[in-house]
Amino acid sequence: MSNSNPTGNSKKNRTPDRWWQRPAFKWIATAIITPILVGVGAWSIQKGINSYGNRPRGNPVTVELARVQRSEGEQAGDWVFRQPMQLTDAELSALNQMHKQSATPTDAEEAWFRRNGGVDPNVSIIKLVLRGNRSDPVRVVDMTALAQCTEPLTGTLFLDPTAGAEESTRVEFDLDTPSPHAKFVTDDGTMQGDYFRENSISLKRGETIALEIAARTVRHYCSFTLKMDVVADSKTSSVHIGDQRRPYVVSAVNPDPKAYKELYIAGLADPPDYPIRWRQADPRTYHS
Repeated sequence: MSNSNPTGNSKKNRTPDRWWQRPAFKWIATAIITPILVGVGAWSIQKGINSYGNRPRGNPVTVELARVQRSEGEQAGDWVFRQPMQLTDAELSALNQMHKQSATPTDAEEAWFRRNGGVDPNVSIIKLVLRGNRSDPVRVVDMTALAQCTEPLTGTLFLDPTAGAEESTRVEFDLDTPSPHAKFVTDDGTMQGDYFRENSISLKRGETIALEIAARTVRHYCSFTLKMDVVADSKTSSVHIGDQRRPYVVSAVNPDPKAYKELYIAGLADPPDYPIRWRQADPRTYHS
């Protein structure tokens, strides 16, 4: 019989564990490496979040305000309507409760006219407030009125002129010309040049600028939006501006009241007493 000891030979021939395979080392390595991996992972996630947060978002220039407003010197108390309006005595009385001794309408009166389809005469005046929205300065390099124009409105004219002088505005558009670009007004009141070639607008992040826009017509009824070209991040993009997602509207006023189906007059349009209150007049026989 053999006296060999298989078990003993197995122990004698087994290769000893290497130092990195020993349980104590594995535990120590796990304790050291795990926090490192967790830290690297957290750093990578935070870096990704910061990178995403620093990416440009939204338009390079944001429109903080784009509000239509009235000008006593240019529009007085005049309004134009597409449709003929026959106000009842009660409706006219309610409108006159809002009227005051000023060519500029009260807020309530202006809201009434706009709610019922009233359109600004001859010029639409818009107050814009723009804000920079990039870490590097952005430049406004051009502004164009995208207009669709037809014959002026001839439904109803509300006529309440002013004796005041016309006011000038900073940025002007002639809607009676093809592809109207922003122009500036000279001292004699004429529109000339290219506004954005003469006036540089550069905005840092959070910086704002206020502009007053005047879009004019003497021949048409026009609906329009504004297209503003902006250079940011070495690229040119366009920002479109409208009246709460609708186009702005303006109509030329015919100096002859006979062009209108209905006429209402007040103030300087109603001599000799120049009453504050609106009253209906016959456009076929009216003479100021």
